[in-house]
Amino acid sequence: MQTQLYTFNEKRKRLDPTYTLCQFCLKDFSTEMSDNHFTNIYNEKDRTNIVVYRSVKFQKLMIGIPRCKNCKKIHHNSAIYGWLIGFVLAVGVVLLANYFFKYQFGYLMFFSIVGFIATFLLTPPIFVTIFSARQGIFSIMDGPERDPQIQELLHQGWTLNPPSA
Repeated sequence: MQTQLYTFNEKRKRLDPTYTLCQFCLKDFSTEMSDNHFTNIYNEKDRTNIVVYRSVKFQKLMIGIPRCKNCKKIHHNSAIYGWLIGFVLAVGVVLLANYFFKYQFGYLMFFSIVGFIATFLLTPPIFVTIFSARQGIFSIMDGPERDPQIQELLHQGWTLNPPSA
């Protein structure tokens, strides 16, 4: 018989974990609720697909994943370094574009701005995953998929991504 892994926190409207083994390093234990990582999971309730109208209704639930202080620190530092490197790379993209296409505005400037935005938004998650893996832990994106309760909810039809119409 499996023990209850979560309790519902009525005040915060979320599931708080009752077990404490860190799901990111599988070595240490969570000592405080504030160290845990909370993520949303979604369950599709109703979907309407008509030729001119699409709609999806879903339930959203916040669930906690146990995380030790060390993993929380690594995730925090990885995020800072990831965003910093993303910003530097994005500025580099703009400077290179301006160097190769001097004084040309219009489409080239538009692509330079799009390149900045894309680089700034797409590179940080990659570096966060790399930095976390180098420290020997799972990233914020990979940890929730390993949690036993979330795996059980995923088998019951819940998802980690919100449903789209």
